[in-house]
Amino acid sequence: MIGAPVKQLTGPEKLIQQADMAMYKAKQQGRDTYVVYSEDLDSKLSKRVELRNELQEAIKTGQIAHLGKWVTTQACKDARRLLEMGLLKGRMAVNLSPLQFHRPGFLTVLRSILEDTGLAPEHLELELTEGILMKDSEGAIDILNALNDMGVATAIDDFGTGFSSFSYLKDLPVDNIKIDRSFVDNVTTNEKDAAVCKGVITLAREMGLNVVAEGVETQEQFCYLKSHGCESFQGYYFARPMLFEDLVQWIGKAG
Repeated sequence: MIGAPVKQLTGPEKLIQQADMAMYKAKQQGRDTYVVYSEDLDSKLSKRVELRNELQEAIKTGQIAHLGKWVTTQACKDARRLLEMGLLKGRMAVNLSPLQFHRPGFLTVLRSILEDTGLAPEHLELELTEGILMKDSEGAIDILNALNDMGVATAIDDFGTGFSSFSYLKDLPVDNIKIDRSFVDNVTTNEKDAAVCKGVITLAREMGLNVVAEGVETQEQFCYLKSHGCESFQGYYFARPMLFEDLVQWIGKAG
């Protein structure tokens, strides 16, 4: 995906911003495409790029914990709304940052969010990267056990990219593992990637865990993984990110 500005610019920052906008637009359109920057690019796209840059700056200044709390709260509010509409059949999954997970009082904050939003714990799932779990492993296990006692499910995100995935998995009280999209991308064309995916699915089945395939973008990927025992999927093959109101309509049609 390529974004290329074509007009004379006054500075490198403006050049980078316009190239970023073109690249973002290309990504929205899918794979194997490019977009050339022009003045008529949607103003909403410009605002989105600006917001993303500001969020990146906020993360550098240590605001990730506050941002993460807001995201978790909003996700729980949306989950409660979907439940009231009869549209949420499972759990709302939320990604956590290392700072959130290992921050003192994390469990207290989470309980407060659930209480304030009125969302029952059995409708929430927290997604954690392997890096989070490898840092202070004993402390991480204690937190995972506490979440399990609360009724909150947990998942290991980007599984297979860490340096000791299989060795520590047996000691972690988690419910789901998510195969990283880097393996899913070439699962139908690369024997090694296919072997990793099949190995993870087999391992999970033997350990009583659910496997989610990330980044499924084609019917071929979906059919291959399903034929080898994967039961849960996410990716552009099914739907792209959307506003809450659009999600309500999409679930209604899909149901």
